[in-house]
Amino acid sequence: MSLIAPSELTNPVLLCTKSGQLNPAARGWARHPLYRCNLVGPMFRRKRWNFACVATQDLLFAVAISDADYVGLVFAWMYDFRTGELRDMEQLQPLARGVKLGESFSDDAEFSGGGVSMHWRPQLVGTEAAQPSAIELQLHCPNFGGEKLTAELLIQLPRSDESLNLVVPWSDARFGFTSKHVCLPTHGFITVGDKTRTLVAEQALGSIDFSRGVWPYNSRWHWASGSGFAGGRRLGLNLGAGWTDGTGVVENAIFLDGHVIPLWEQVQFLFDPANLRGTWRIQTPESQNVRLTFTPAQSRTQDTNLGILRTKLDQVIGHFSGRVILPSGEELLIEDLPGIAENHIARF
Repeated sequence: MSLIAPSELTNPVLLCTKSGQLNPAARGWARHPLYRCNLVGPMFRRKRWNFACVATQDLLFAVAISDADYVGLVFAWMYDFRTGELRDMEQLQPLARGVKLGESFSDDAEFSGGGVSMHWRPQLVGTEAAQPSAIELQLHCPNFGGEKLTAELLIQLPRSDESLNLVVPWSDARFGFTSKHVCLPTHGFITVGDKTRTLVAEQALGSIDFSRGVWPYNSRWHWASGSGFAGGRRLGLNLGAGWTDGTGVVENAIFLDGHVIPLWEQVQFLFDPANLRGTWRIQTPESQNVRLTFTPAQSRTQDTNLGILRTKLDQVIGHFSGRVILPSGEELLIEDLPGIAENHIARF
């Protein structure tokens, strides 16, 4: 259903009060990452992750660092649309040893363990600490589908670009913050074994999910993210469902040439969990504003079971097609936009 747009913030704000509750002044959303996520909530309820995905017409490459208090995790995967080859890796660290994740989008992040190292370095310009000019990613892994991986990427953050920054309030004690940046020009290289792929900003677009929060023990979500070019314009989408239910906010938005266009309306994901590579439909149930199909090419499942912690993440790789009617009334046609769709169930 259509929702009332939350308040738009324009000044820096702390996510939490000194007691660990949601800061009332933080409720709402912003076009820039103005939030400092000073999580002081109860141990094992605090969740932090940085995720990045880079898309071209030929491949998707994704990396993540996460800290669930119980455990830290780094993972990476790469899919080649031409050959159908999927390579991936993951490395767990008990009690998040070797994991560093900061409070703000402008903070460094890193992971070191099991021979794997990842560095996430925002490049800051002057005093604009909330909005770096780029994110430098470096990943070294000795076993990426049987071969060594080295990746060095620079995800640009154009000064005029906007992002979707949103607080999801389940209650004063349980809440999440997410910062979604889509369609970011990216260059660098990815080397697997003796083969190097060079990425250029005119053809490669990155997306970033920076999320922090004090989460309930049980949660689930569906998520879709895509980045590409259409008619010479940078075009991206971010759509979600499940985790925002009942909060009065949604994380749905279109990104067009660096501008974020929020869609204050719920969407639903229609798919068969037993057949993740079947066609997905993503739509607004009470209007015709979003009508998308997602055609999978490949999928991967990450199932982590540590007793008190259990997460099952299905990441499906493919293309989005269909149409979106923007709040202005403009009809946006989407054809073969590369991206991912997720089905996630967590007890963490």
